[in-house]
Amino acid sequence: MKPPPEGLLFVGGMDDARAEGAMRRLGLVVLKPVDALMFPRTRLGVAVLDPDAFGVDAVKSITRAAETLGETPLVLLSGARERSELAQLVEIPSLAGLVARDHVSSDDELERALRALTTGLPPGLEPHVTGGAASPPFARSVPSSQDRDELLAALEEYLGERGVRARIAGIVIDACEELLTNALYDAPTDADGRHIYAEVDRRHAIFLAGGSRPEVRATVTNGEVVASVRDPFGSLELAAVRRWLAKGLGAHDDQLDDTKKGGAGLGLARVFAMVDRLSIRVRPGAETEVVFAVATKGARRDMAARPTGLLLKRDG
Repeated sequence: MKPPPEGLLFVGGMDDARAEGAMRRLGLVVLKPVDALMFPRTRLGVAVLDPDAFGVDAVKSITRAAETLGETPLVLLSGARERSELAQLVEIPSLAGLVARDHVSSDDELERALRALTTGLPPGLEPHVTGGAASPPFARSVPSSQDRDELLAALEEYLGERGVRARIAGIVIDACEELLTNALYDAPTDADGRHIYAEVDRRHAIFLAGGSRPEVRATVTNGEVVASVRDPFGSLELAAVRRWLAKGLGAHDDQLDDTKKGGAGLGLARVFAMVDRLSIRVRPGAETEVVFAVATKGARRDMAARPTGLLLKRDG
C-alpha cells in the first residue's frame, strides 16, 4: 500500500491549528519543523508557509526554503504585504498557491488549494464555488472574435437578472473580456505547437472550428460571482504566468511594454489586479481553464491590503 503523502507546515499563531486541520482532513502526514533550517531536502506533497513566520527578510528566506524543498509545491498563507514583496513571491518557480489569511473564506481557499495540489480538483466552476447555493450557470462558447461582444452583453444581462451590482458586474465583464481575448488570439496552436494568431492585430476577426472554441461559464452565489474561461489548447506556460503577474505587481516596470505586441501577459496581470481569487489550471496540449471569483458584497481592496488568492496547477 502506498504511504500517505507528506506535507510541511511552517505557520505561526492561530493559523497553525486550522492549517494543520485542513492538511490532516486530506490525509496528509504533517511535518512541523521548528526552524526553516530543518526543512527536508526532498519533494513533499505540499508545503504551507506563512511569510510572517520567517522574520524580517521573509522573501529571501522563503526563496531559500523553496530551493531546499525542490519541486514541492508551495502554498503561502499570507497577510498584508508590499506589492514588491508579492511580486517576488509570485515569481518563485514552485509557488502554487497564495491564500489571504484574513479573507472570510480563507479556510475554504486553503483547503481548495491543498486538494488541487494533492488529490486534484475536477474541472469546471463547481469546485471553486463558496458562499452557498449557486444559480443555474451561464455557459456559452465563442465561435469567432466577432461574437465576443454579444457574449459579454448576454453575460452582463445574466448578472443583472441575479441582482449583481453594476460595478461588480463591470469587473466580471472586464475580466472575462481579457481572458476571452487571450483564449481567442493567444491560445490556438497548430500541430507543431506554434501559436497561430498571437501576432494578429486584435482588431482583426478570427473564426474557430467547433472543437477549438473557448467557453465562458459563470454562476452567482450569495457572496460571489464565479466565472471561467476555458480553451481546448492547453498552451499556456505557468512559468510565463508567474513572470506576467509579477510584472503586473510592479516587479519589472521597465519590461511592461513587452506585452504591447499582443500576448496573454498584460491581460492576466490586469485580471489578477481586478479579482479576489484567480485559479489557472493547464493540461498541456489539451486545455487551459482560468477561474476567478469576485465578491458581491463589501468594499474593494488593494492587493497589498489583502493578497488576491492564487492557484496555479499543471495537470500532466
